[in-house]
Amino acid sequence: MSAKASFPLAILLTAVGLWTARAQLPDERGSSSSAEMLPVPADAMPAPSPREVLPAPSLLASPMSGWIVHNQANCCSPFGGDGPINTELYIDTGPSIPVAGGILHHIMETGWDVRGGGRSLFFNPAVDAAWTIDLNLSYIYNHARPNPKVPSVNSTGSTIQATLKDLNRTFVNGAFGREWYLNAPANAAGWKWRAGFDLGGGIGSGLVDFVELRHKTDTIYDVVIGLHSDLEVPCGCCTFTYGFRAEGDYTWTDLIERNNGQLQDVNLLATFGVRF
Repeated sequence: MSAKASFPLAILLTAVGLWTARAQLPDERGSSSSAEMLPVPADAMPAPSPREVLPAPSLLASPMSGWIVHNQANCCSPFGGDGPINTELYIDTGPSIPVAGGILHHIMETGWDVRGGGRSLFFNPAVDAAWTIDLNLSYIYNHARPNPKVPSVNSTGSTIQATLKDLNRTFVNGAFGREWYLNAPANAAGWKWRAGFDLGGGIGSGLVDFVELRHKTDTIYDVVIGLHSDLEVPCGCCTFTYGFRAEGDYTWTDLIERNNGQLQDVNLLATFGVRF
């Protein structure tokens, strides 16, 4: 390269180098713009006094919703608003004693009642009382007394005196009730004693067997009012219940003759269940 061409190029490179060096020098305040962006070293920060309490670090903002990361206030309140809701599964069994009604009251012997179902318990905030909603399936069997005669319609449509053998009743029942915990709240440790009542009714199918005739079926209805008392024993994540239940059951049926098929029972039942 000739000297004439090299001289202007050298001047240009020198000017660019001087301008770059000037940009990196500290300004009049004694610090460069790059130095202002750097954080203060940790070992250069003043140590707090023994009695000084440092402020809590601020939470980092999350792009996710607060309902996803669970930092919303009162996001986990008890279900049911006022108190928790529990579920109970149970089975009841015991004698069914006819006490009043039409002809069947005098014909039927003491029978047997078997029932299974579930309840929802809607507790108050103190968890020492609850409203209940019950749904169950029940079966009641009664054997007839020796040689009972009842009016019944035969295949020709005429009424005869037929010998009744037994009565079978199957119901789907619903009930609404209230119960109280007498010695401790339902969520307390140890055993608990509770008592309550319920009122309900149902629809089902009835069947009677005769000696001279074929069996007869019909749709039947009942109303039930019950009182119960139970002992609760916690076991792990659930609670077992053992108790006694007494109820009055009134059944409407046209199985033998209209206006003579009503039957009123008193059912005395042992109860076993699990609440969770």
